[in-house]
Parts: sequence; C-alpha cells; structure tokens
Amino acid sequence: NQSGQDPGLIKMYGETLAELTFYRIRDIFDKVFIVVSDLNQKAKYEKIFQEDILISFKENALSKALAGLKACRSKYAFLVATNMPLIEKQAVEFLYKSLEFEDFDVVIPRYESGKIESLHAIYKVNETLRAIQDCLADEKFYFEDVLVNLKNVKYVPVESFKEFSPKLETFIKVNSEVDFQKVKDLLKKKVFRARLDKAHSLEELVKIDLETPSTIYFKVPGTEEEHEVRYDKRTNTWICDCKYFTMKGAYCSHILAAQEKLKKYKKS
Repeated sequence: NQSGQDPGLIKMYGETLAELTFYRIRDIFDKVFIVVSDLNQKAKYEKIFQEDILISFKENALSKALAGLKACRSKYAFLVATNMPLIEKQAVEFLYKSLEFEDFDVVIPRYESGKIESLHAIYKVNETLRAIQDCLADEKFYFEDVLVNLKNVKYVPVESFKEFSPKLETFIKVNSEVDFQKVKDLLKKKVFRARLDKAHSLEELVKIDLETPSTIYFKVPGTEEEHEVRYDKRTNTWICDCKYFTMKGAYCSHILAAQEKLKKYKKS
C-alpha cells in the first residue's frame, strides 16, 4: 500500500477506497460490520461511516473475519476487503444464487490454478466460526486452512464472473501504487461512460443562452436545478457551476451535453 497507509483510507476521486467499496454493495445487506486493527483506526472509520466498527487487535485476516462473524446474527455472511472499489453488486448476488439450491458452508470463487478469492465469498456463520477458531488454535492463519475444516464448499469458477465483470475487476484489491493507478483508470472509464450516457439524454434539452465574442453560455437541466455552463473560446476551456465540477475539476455530464450541443450548433 501507499507508505504503509491503511489501504481502505486511501482516497480516490475524493472518496476513500472503503467508501467506494461500501457504497457499491451496501443495499444488498441488512447490516454491515467493518473490522479494524486498533482504536486509532476505529476513530478514523467512525468519522466516515455510521456502521458498527469492530476491533480485532490481531492483524491477520482470519482474526478479523472471526471478529466480524461473531457480531453477525444472520445464517450467512459475505466477507470483503475494504480496498475493493470495483466490486460488482451483480457478482455478489451471483454468489448468493448458489444458496437457492443447496445449503453450502462456503460459496467461493476459484481460479483454474486453485487460487481462491477468500474475501469475495459467502460463509455460513456458525460453521465458519468454529473452523476459524480451530485454525487459530493450531496457529494456522489462512482461509485455505479454514476450507479444509468445512464440509460443504461450493467453488465457483472465476470465469463465470466475466458476464458481470469482463476484466474480473470485481476481485481487484488495491495494495500497491500499480493497483491504485489501474483501479483509478478503470474507475475513471466507468464513471465517464455513465456521465456520457447521461449527457446524451440531456443534449436535446440544452439551450444556448448567450454568445459573446469570447464566451458561449449554456443552460443545462440538472437533477434538481438548471446549471450554467460556460465555454471560453479564447482558451478552449469549459466551466460548470455544478458541485461535481467545482469539487473535482472534472468534466460533468452538463459540460459533455453542452459540448454535443455546440457541435450541432456549429454545423447548422
């Protein structure tokens, strides 16, 4: 990770990776627990989330999973890392569909090589608690050891997820500068595509309000209010009064819609 920083608290496009991960899957679950390693980390997460923040003073993933599962009151729980900002809601729902047909102890993605995605998987709470406790008692700290202690494991081929996540980005964890840049680029493309789709729906409603020798002023409808977009002819720059543009300095859907309007205006 970046300079030893908690990966979940690294910011990307103004939000932490933990927030990006959380809000992609939050509406699937009745309750979410976030497990941290110490009181200082707990305080930082409490400033961001309204969810229950639990502490596992041991750093290993199994101890953190144990703390989270102990708090669960449901039959099953989904375990995910806080640094997975491209996790797909459909991929999680796809895993849960396996439970419609059989009462598995674990439903977990697996590659042809045998590698598993232990923090993108569903676990039966009581059975997994016992299996983890047995592993920790034997000083075993890997999820592969836990699976040995469970009877009914459903392995889902990773290739099956390409329908929802073509580049398998749903499994990406940000643990290095390379990961960070890769996810940032992928997220930018996803966000830009969404803004572009919205811009196409707005384009017919855009009005050119005023044109001076140096500037063209546009009125563009927004979700709650109309926005003013300005195009400076001399510097070839665009400005919008919406919060997205003023906070992040990136082209919003209002600017993209105005650009489409200007192209047609020039042709006419």
